[in-house]
Amino acid sequence: MDFTKDSLILGLLLLIFCSPSSACRKNHEPAAKVIVVHSPPQERNCPAYCTNGICNEHGSCTCWNGYISTHPLNQICKPSCPKGCINSECTSPNTCSCNAGYIRDISDSTVCNPNCFLHCLNGRCVSPNTCVCNLGYTKDPTDETVCNPVCSPPCVNGNCVSPDTCMCNPGYTKDPINTSVCNLNIFSYECKTGYIKHNSLCIPYCPKGCTNGICTAPNTCKCKEGFVEDNENVCIFKNRSYSSTVTDSASDHQLHPAADTHIPLWVLLVCTAAISVLVIGTAIYLRYYRRERRPPPYSECNHGAGIWITSK
Repeated sequence: MDFTKDSLILGLLLLIFCSPSSACRKNHEPAAKVIVVHSPPQERNCPAYCTNGICNEHGSCTCWNGYISTHPLNQICKPSCPKGCINSECTSPNTCSCNAGYIRDISDSTVCNPNCFLHCLNGRCVSPNTCVCNLGYTKDPTDETVCNPVCSPPCVNGNCVSPDTCMCNPGYTKDPINTSVCNLNIFSYECKTGYIKHNSLCIPYCPKGCTNGICTAPNTCKCKEGFVEDNENVCIFKNRSYSSTVTDSASDHQLHPAADTHIPLWVLLVCTAAISVLVIGTAIYLRYYRRERRPPPYSECNHGAGIWITSK
């Protein structure tokens, strides 16, 4: 309380207790005059304005509710957030505003989490648009927001679907000893489109068959040696206008695409030699057989000379 206010209170008390009816008047003497002395007001040291508060009589700022003084002379009041602000700034009482690149946590208004424009797959967002992979994953070489699982050793005939976990391709089963290897299952695999099963293998399928040719790819024939493909995709003899009379059934080509109907040269030579021996042997046999069955020559005696004459 300043001096001016004290003077006013003292003067009021004197007026009350020293009124004409009071005991302070003796012998009906006139009442004493009350002299009020006004002291000059003290200068306040508050600035031209008090941020988020009012200037008090002591020359400092009294902060509003929800604000605290942070200036050494108590002249500036800032908003108060008792729980603090993570990745954000306290802009009003108990209110946090997120920094650039961060978004407010849905469960805690005082926490702001980093924002990645694209979701981090198998990873977490640690700063604006920056992903860090989870344990057992590694960054995709073409996409910074994707983390791929790591399998060591790598999967054989399968795909790595989670850390050190392989999933076999269709038609393959997990090896009972080495789980990173998938073996071909001849009983459960399915051939791709354009192929059919044959002897545990998938071979190309040509619906129209391959006459004088071999099915090398789905609906694709390769002509055998000595044949060419005509305008209708049929293999015919070279330099001939008509199709070959040597044909193979379509089913035979589908089941045995690598079969070749040409007779090996050594077989032809053996057969030729055998036929030659047979022909020569037959000729020799017939010649001697006819000589043995020839009748004895006719003989007559020349009685005159005593000489036998044998006709030939």
